[in-house]
Amino acid sequence: ACKASQGYCNNLFNCSCASSCPVSAKNVTVIGLDNEDRHVASHTLLSAGNATKLELVLDVPSKSTGTGESLFLDGQDVAFIRAQLVDSAGVLSRVSDTNVTFSVVSGPIRIVGVGSGDIANHQAVHGRTYATWQGLVRCVVQVTVDCTSPHRDIAKKIDVEAGAGMYAQDCPEEPAILKAVT
Repeated sequence: ACKASQGYCNNLFNCSCASSCPVSAKNVTVIGLDNEDRHVASHTLLSAGNATKLELVLDVPSKSTGTGESLFLDGQDVAFIRAQLVDSAGVLSRVSDTNVTFSVVSGPIRIVGVGSGDIANHQAVHGRTYATWQGLVRCVVQVTVDCTSPHRDIAKKIDVEAGAGMYAQDCPEEPAILKAVT
């Protein structure tokens, strides 16, 4: 292994990991050293195989991001759900992009948008199907019922664009379930 200001590369002399490390490696571990060459941190990236399954991950709301733990039934709250293609070991597969179609199975939610961050993708963001980009695509859902506003009865009379059931007398108890298929 050789040492350079950017780190270590195996079997190279005076290398820079930014430009001359072999790219055929399956897994890469970066080791952080202090000025006395003591190990202070490390991070490993695992290479993925071809995608074998689709996983859904709730990005927002999320306790870890400080955005709450559940949707607030106020007719406005949204959730961000990430669909990710993973290999048989559960590692994100960035080489197997495909279309993912989302649908609401049950609960007081509706799909308001989809996207992957790929600026070259021209699929409709207000649709239900979108191609993953580097293994990822997101769906944004919004609650469809207001169970919390103090004057729902008045709002129901003046909000002519609100759908039937938007201002609920009784709040739904069924779970919100989103389905994603490739």
